Amino acid sequence: MTGKRTTKKKAAFSGVITFRIPDDLLSDLVNAVSDSGQNRTAWLVDAIRMKLSRPGADSRLLSAVERLENAVGALTFSDRECKEKHDE
Repeated sequence: MTGKRTTKKKAAFSGVITFRIPDDLLSDLVNAVSDSGQNRTAWLVDAIRMKLSRPGADSRLLSAVERLENAVGALTFSDRECKEKHDE
């Protein structure tokens, strides 16, 4: 033994789940996955995270967009206030 420690890499997706869904729901799922450009696993993982309110890549991006929109809204409001004060 050389004293080196070996560590196992943790897989990004380590669990397998098998379940049945109605045909119409499967059709909607296939269409949504196709429209998203993701694979089925990534799409389902994002959907589960959203349902469980756990942040994932998409929800973090949406959160960042919301913060930006709020910041822009605050700037716009401040600009309006400045213009109103300037016009007085």
